[in-house]
Amino acid sequence: MLSSAHSYAHNAEPGPGPKSRAAAAEAQAAATTTSPRRMGGRSSRSRRGATLAKAGLVAAAALVNGVAAGPRNNVTSLAGTWSTGSGAVNTGLGFYNPGNTTFNAPTNAGQSYSFTDDGKWEQALYLYESNPGNPGCVQAQLIWQHGTYTIAANNSIILKPYPGDGQQQISSRCAQTSNVVTSYNQQELMQGWEIHLAMHYGVPSYYLQLYEFDGTPKPIMWQRYNPPSMLPTQQLHLEIIGQTAD
Repeated sequence: MLSSAHSYAHNAEPGPGPKSRAAAAEAQAAATTTSPRRMGGRSSRSRRGATLAKAGLVAAAALVNGVAAGPRNNVTSLAGTWSTGSGAVNTGLGFYNPGNTTFNAPTNAGQSYSFTDDGKWEQALYLYESNPGNPGCVQAQLIWQHGTYTIAANNSIILKPYPGDGQQQISSRCAQTSNVVTSYNQQELMQGWEIHLAMHYGVPSYYLQLYEFDGTPKPIMWQRYNPPSMLPTQQLHLEIIGQTAD
């Protein structure tokens, strides 16, 4: 799903040649004149404002010529909920319930990150891992954690989770014990990040490109919500001598 969405963004304006496609993209981007919404729970893929339209004119024209245009952005632009592919996985209560420590498995695998302007973050991952020796033994992993983040001078992002809050659930068709929820605490380092503007399902939309600690690009994530959809951003559990207590 991710690859198809990204491919669509680079082919949103059909035409006989690069010049015709660029002209069509400019005309479509210039026609987008409504203002962006900043209401919790509403999709940020709604029609953008005049400022976004102007940026879309430049970005869309570049995209139809095979160039991913767009400058790096600061922490304010990083704010929001970002999700891969079709957006099946998103942070918030729909993915994980800390009240009873349960996960709600989405319809498709994917990744989602949320950020606030004041240095808080949240992560929701739904991952599959195949077993080449036994193709029927597919393992699924659900991960949720949150905490604080900082952006270094070299454009890297340090994601520090709150100890005792993170949880994971592993399901396997072949394991004797499955669907067990256990504690998860993994600090992450993103070597870099970029935000670009591109056509996504016919709408100018922001997407986030994160780079893992070794420079490997993560799947691109589209901005789904702004303000972000997140659980409480403060620490939910108290860690005492390596143990957790409510």
